Amino acid sequence: MSYPDLASGNRLSPSVINAMKCPVLRGYPAQAITFRTLLLLLYSTGVRIGEALALTLADVDLGDSLLMVRDSKFFKTRVVPTGPKLTAQLETYAQQRRRLPCPDGEGSAFFATRTGRPLVYTRVNRVFQQVRTWAGIQRQDGARDHPRLMICATPPL
Repeated sequence: MSYPDLASGNRLSPSVINAMKCPVLRGYPAQAITFRTLLLLLYSTGVRIGEALALTLADVDLGDSLLMVRDSKFFKTRVVPTGPKLTAQLETYAQQRRRLPCPDGEGSAFFATRTGRPLVYTRVNRVFQQVRTWAGIQRQDGARDHPRLMICATPPL
């Protein structure tokens, strides 16, 4: 099975393709689609993990294929475009997400647990560490790993 790069139409790197096959990303259906969508969003857009986890339902404009990233680095807000394939994946996830509780209405977290609460960075980092280990993805320079570094290990497209 091949996974296209959802932003540019290029193919994902072999390490990311292998990571997508990880059993952790195929576990419980709600968890699997959440982490797979988050991984693809990070890979395709380059947003930081904290920025992705801070997205609310209102910040994700699927009609215009845009993400509103608020209070990012240096407390700036920016708009991030998404390609048609990533937008389609986000739409699939959003349909499932809207069936979960939304305690803050449109201000509720886009990436959420089955109870509608925001994903916690430590949990996401732990899952991504499991994915990296399973896929054999390692940093060669010994630097501290972040979830974003795992997926940005290939040259920019």
